[in-house]
Amino acid sequence: MNRQAVSPCETLEEQYRTLLEVVEAISVQRDLHELCRDLAQRLPRVVNVNFVGLCLHDPERNTMRLHTLQANVPAEIVGGHEEPIEDSPSGLVWQTQQPLLIPDVASEHRWPKITQLMQEDGINSFCCVPLTTAVRRLGAIGFASLQKGVYGEADVEFLQQVARQVAVAVDNALAYQQITELKDKLTREEAYLTQAQRLTGVGSWAWDPSESHNYYSREVFNIFGLDPTKGNPTLADFLRIYHPEDREFIEEAENKLVSEGQGYDVKYRIVRPDGEIRFVREVGTPARENGVVTGFVGACMDVTDQEQMTQELRREKLYLEDEIRTEYNFEEIIGESAALKRVLKQVETVAPTDSTVLIQGETGTGKELIARALHNLSGRRERTFIKMNCAAIPTGLLESELFGHERGAFTGAIAQKAGRFELAHQGTLFLDEVGDVPLELQSKLLRVLQEKEFERLGSNRTIRVDVRLVAATNRDLAEMVEAKQFRSDLYYRLNVFPVVAPPLRDRPEDIPLLVRYFAQKYARRMNKRIESVPAETMASLSKYHWSGNIRELENLIERSVILSRGPDLHVPLEELKTPALAAPNGLTLEAAEREHILRALQEAQWVIGGESGAAARLGMKRTTLQSKMRKLGISRKQ
Repeated sequence: MNRQAVSPCETLEEQYRTLLEVVEAISVQRDLHELCRDLAQRLPRVVNVNFVGLCLHDPERNTMRLHTLQANVPAEIVGGHEEPIEDSPSGLVWQTQQPLLIPDVASEHRWPKITQLMQEDGINSFCCVPLTTAVRRLGAIGFASLQKGVYGEADVEFLQQVARQVAVAVDNALAYQQITELKDKLTREEAYLTQAQRLTGVGSWAWDPSESHNYYSREVFNIFGLDPTKGNPTLADFLRIYHPEDREFIEEAENKLVSEGQGYDVKYRIVRPDGEIRFVREVGTPARENGVVTGFVGACMDVTDQEQMTQELRREKLYLEDEIRTEYNFEEIIGESAALKRVLKQVETVAPTDSTVLIQGETGTGKELIARALHNLSGRRERTFIKMNCAAIPTGLLESELFGHERGAFTGAIAQKAGRFELAHQGTLFLDEVGDVPLELQSKLLRVLQEKEFERLGSNRTIRVDVRLVAATNRDLAEMVEAKQFRSDLYYRLNVFPVVAPPLRDRPEDIPLLVRYFAQKYARRMNKRIESVPAETMASLSKYHWSGNIRELENLIERSVILSRGPDLHVPLEELKTPALAAPNGLTLEAAEREHILRALQEAQWVIGGESGAAARLGMKRTTLQSKMRKLGISRKQ
């Protein structure tokens, strides 16, 4: 994926979560302006989007109309702009049903009027995708950025997924708007019938209590599957068509209309004479002359397609939730060892609280899974889980990522951006590799943990947040405090409830379970069938040291599934490193390495970093030396 197009922390997980939030929000959204505004607020978390525009095709005028446009930056473009299909990029997308990418608006000459408007608002990149449901093509939805060349193929694929959900919501909203406008016009029978007959797909009816002057438009007969040549149906005819499970509440609504003059707006099922089940939405209201009820009028519409699309939207939501659970193993912590059970008991104990948790452990031990388990077992599980790897973000950008920034706060800050603390409001923030937060930023991190407030870069406005913090590190923070590399007050604030993820070598009884789990996981992905693991293979895997822990094991099993040609798992055991080979002086290589590191540390007076530190003397990075010290059990106390 084009890294300019997304935030530095962007992952498939965050895209799934954002898409899931979009699905949940728009499934109940009836107002297209609010729908567009919601997209403009949510999507910038994973895709570089400053503008979201909804263009709908007008079949009567054969034009593309910018129905609404929302921006998270100041903008001059407003909804209502209309262009012929051939003069609009959205028209091309609507016609071809193919996405359109414009990496540099200034270099695009096919639509000069449109691109000029874009440039006036500072738009430099544009991506437009079809807005289409299973039954009709509605128009197109455009996403624009102030930066050039930000959208790649992965972004287009994600935005098309968003567009599929938006299309369902737009179609429902248009149908809702159509019948609601009609409902608002039900003042007099004549005005109602005139208006109702203009609307395609809407059936209109009028009747009086004596049933002597009933009227049903042709569309009513079409919706209910009735034969118009047999005369007007009676109320009893309709009751027979209503679905048995819905009949009672429809009768109740109709009785209130007649006896109390209460209008209704209901959705129900019908069973047509041919046996087909359809969904109908109907409104009814009294018709009055000079304040006196003279009869009753109403409208009905077949909303089966919209109902099916809404059901599809719900299924898509469930699919996304399942995809997230499957892909990221939120609650799948595999193992039955005593070491793992102790950790899970700690997680179960602290999860319901809002206390800060510090997860320590070697690389590859599953610290993020423990953090997710904490979130999923907490009272914040319905809210957002935001994660950030502090070691993966350049020091100069870390403050902006944590606390956000205002437009113009620094060179390149072309738009306002919310930080991770703000995004995690009322949820959980997981800071991985927290030991890599620089000293100058640790005081600000301490403040937000203690005071629950901060300011964005370039702003004086204080923002208050309610965030549960979970931190993780593979470094010894206590030693870092002693070496003046980590603030002691921040360490004590993080270390409220420490949890240590056990290395895989301390839970060998879990290795067979993990091997089988990963073997089946990757076999399903690769459409292979792995039925067994040879006993000698399993014995070798159980005896191995696993310095890379679960991550190393998973990678080996994935490679093994690729290499396997039959039902037995073929593991390339020759790739496993042989531990503790003898050195010439009689020491093992591990013991010789330990002695060499100890000597360098003593010579450097136990200073690890810096030009005269032990890491420089040994010709390795500071983090590499610290990792080796943990692996070899070296500490200053010794």
